[in-house]
Amino acid sequence: MKCTLKSLLLECLSEKKDERKSPDKYPSQILSVSNAISFTDKCEEAIRSGKLGQLRNNLQQELDAYTHVTIQASHPNPKVLELKLKELILDVIHEIDVVEYLISVKTRNTNEWSWQKQLR
Repeated sequence: MKCTLKSLLLECLSEKKDERKSPDKYPSQILSVSNAISFTDKCEEAIRSGKLGQLRNNLQQELDAYTHVTIQASHPNPKVLELKLKELILDVIHEIDVVEYLISVKTRNTNEWSWQKQLR
């Protein structure tokens, strides 16, 4: 089981950075961990380059995409897909909150406490 999860996580992380992960393709725990890792990488890059505002806009687009997914009645397991989407939506909302906080306190360096406390 550990090997399978590790393999799925590596596969999920190797997909294009700007590509939204398909909830159908991966288990919830892989989607969640992968999103957390990707968000951390993107956020640190945005802090270094001074592009937190752009990251916030990208996250808002991601949220819009997830909230506009229509689950087909013919889907093999619509309840599971719905739960995965809800989890992804909550994760993105939290990520937007974090970025807005970092913008509000004018975070410019990944060593600042405003960012470091988010990693804890």
